[in-house]
Amino acid sequence: MSPLAFNKPNEGLKLWQQLLVFALVAGAIVSRRPDALFNPQFYAEDGAVWYAQSYNLGWLRSLAIPAGGYLNTLPRVLCGVALLVPLATAPVILNLFGIAIQALPVMVLLSSRCAGWGTLPIRALAALIYIALPNSNEIDVTITNAHWHLALVLCLVAFGTQPLTLAWKIFDVAALLLGGLTGPWAIVLAPLAFIFWRIRRQSWSLVTTIILAACALTQMAFLATSYTRPATPLGASTELLLRLITGQIYVAAIWGQNSFVTRGHILLIALIFLAGTAVIGYCFLKSKWEHRLFIIFCALILTASLASPLIEGPLPRWSLLSIDKGGRYWFFPMLALLWSLLWWASRKNVFSIIVLAVSLRGVWHDWHYWPYKNENFPIYAAQFERAQPGTKMTIPIYPDGHQMELIKK
Repeated sequence: MSPLAFNKPNEGLKLWQQLLVFALVAGAIVSRRPDALFNPQFYAEDGAVWYAQSYNLGWLRSLAIPAGGYLNTLPRVLCGVALLVPLATAPVILNLFGIAIQALPVMVLLSSRCAGWGTLPIRALAALIYIALPNSNEIDVTITNAHWHLALVLCLVAFGTQPLTLAWKIFDVAALLLGGLTGPWAIVLAPLAFIFWRIRRQSWSLVTTIILAACALTQMAFLATSYTRPATPLGASTELLLRLITGQIYVAAIWGQNSFVTRGHILLIALIFLAGTAVIGYCFLKSKWEHRLFIIFCALILTASLASPLIEGPLPRWSLLSIDKGGRYWFFPMLALLWSLLWWASRKNVFSIIVLAVSLRGVWHDWHYWPYKNENFPIYAAQFERAQPGTKMTIPIYPDGHQMELIKK
């Protein structure tokens, strides 16, 4: 039997072990960018959209405002909580939420709910890969991109074992609704959850499918009525596709951030592309359905991301993606590659073991993220607190070009 075969239905960490692991994971996340806690600031849409609209328009009203064509319930809910504290404290509150959400997939992966994904030691290694993933700084801590981590939780829940307690059922429903109404995940995941239900015949999987389907229909309705295609041309080509997948995903997952996507010789690009795709393809053919469906999910998300990336600039969008180191679109396909290598390594494959050992270079190279530019947010927050009602203040936000406009109440 494969080491990734289902072993014990209760093979997961106990509560005290979960709490200890959560603290360790949170510490690891903070160590990659300590300024998230020691110089907390708003990031991009965290302040410019989610917090500003929650404050200026009212939290409940902001919940129904789409962005990017779909609802973004998670950051808006969290900003509603952040409104309960002074403005100067809001960034650290949001960053703490971001850290907790980033750590959440590890907690689910190491619980009994994911026993079908593999033995506990294998899942622990998968969790380490997730936490140490190179080329992923854009989705670190910030609530703007926290839904990428929550989407991983949705996959683990959708392809997980039957929940045996009321607490787990409540968790599932909350995660599915929050994640399903934040971004496009439910549109892709609902049919895969249905396939999983047809295969495993778990009654709760049907409940999961129904919730995801309802969220998918909601998001599709908003996409049909509010999505505006970016004006920047796509600039797609076969060669650039090979370069993006090879440089930003396959090489970056192993070696860390690099310039291979723009400088690598096309023949070498093609060889690495074939090797990486073969690893994922072999795992897809030989592994269990949990992993197969996850690979399909990753492939569909990458396809949708490349078909319509939300990125603007002076160059065609695929050209911008070629220099978008650490971008959010590389997260799931990199995870699919590394988890596939881990699956193969668990079967004592020497090639995959060597590649995973080499990937430690990528972990080392990309572990520390550059701190955000100091925009002196506490000074602006103090000025805003002293301002008269009706005063409009513009506060600069990292990265350059973003700003938050608040009208004092």
